[in-house]
Amino acid sequence: MLLLWLAVLLGALQTLGTFTLSAKPALVVLLLVALRVMVIAVLISLIGAGRGWTRIALVALFGLGLIHLLSDAGQLLDDAAPLFLLGLMQRALEALAIYLLFTPPGSGWYRATV
Repeated sequence: MLLLWLAVLLGALQTLGTFTLSAKPALVVLLLVALRVMVIAVLISLIGAGRGWTRIALVALFGLGLIHLLSDAGQLLDDAAPLFLLGLMQRALEALAIYLLFTPPGSGWYRATV
């Protein structure tokens, strides 16, 4: 779960960097990002409690986040390559954590906590 919390931290850093670079940050976007972080935090907590469905929800959110990152890749690489790299590192940590959740030891841990 530490990998997931580190990914949340990287996402927060990326968001802060994006808002400091934008000329006119929208409050609605900031609120949506805060909501996303809260949802991910709840999912991570539920993963810690052994709720198996949270793995599937996390995979779905990971996919949506990856699509969003890749759709913004051109603009981020032109304007702020370090922010794009933060996003890539975040997705890499999330991918590794999700992989570990679905490996036999991770699945065994879920069975043991239920």
